[in-house]
Amino acid sequence: MAIINTGPGLGLAAARRFGRQGYRLALVARNGERLDRFVAELAADGVTAVGYPADLAEPGAVERVATAVEAAHGPLDVLYLNGQPAADRIAAPLDVDPDNLRAQLDALVYNPVTLVRRFLPPMLARGDGAILVSLGASATTPIPMLANVGIAMAGLRNYVHTLHGALAERGVYAGVLTIGALVAGSDPERMLDAARSEPPAEVLDPADLADTLWRMHTDRASVEERAGALARV
Repeated sequence: MAIINTGPGLGLAAARRFGRQGYRLALVARNGERLDRFVAELAADGVTAVGYPADLAEPGAVERVATAVEAAHGPLDVLYLNGQPAADRIAAPLDVDPDNLRAQLDALVYNPVTLVRRFLPPMLARGDGAILVSLGASATTPIPMLANVGIAMAGLRNYVHTLHGALAERGVYAGVLTIGALVAGSDPERMLDAARSEPPAEVLDPADLADTLWRMHTDRASVEERAGALARV
């Protein structure tokens, strides 16, 4: 299993959840030192994981990390794409321009599609596998301060829905978890916690969300699950 954009919230929780089931994990994230800590924490829990530091915004980085993961782990059983925007290129509606929109489309559409194209063929060949994606509420609910992020997230959500239909009869599952609240321990939650005088209205337990991902993977009953009030609007 590969987890793309492994962070301290849902990414790490998903690693624990799937690792408990015996999955050997490839963790991809930009911060190599933090990846080392994740690998050590998981090892203490009896979970085998290998970190692959990569800034996926760099040209060629997606293909390079995919090659490294494939060489070390072989064909994947599960590809989990933890959708993260280009945090330094977020724009409100009147500030959306081709450059900052392109940055979000690269992070949330181009890179995921590239990874799916890389890891899906072996899944189809053996008639089994799963592609899981998690997204923020702007995928379904317009949030003005995240205008360009919402454009890209909505595109990735649409892609997963169409994948689900195309793959359903071929033994491969595709599903999306849309999250409409802060995730405890995540980078956004920590940043907002440091900046606010009052706690946010809703914070979700990443272990519960990881359980949802596991259930989606095993049940394969629906293309989408939603968690948090904003995602249910």
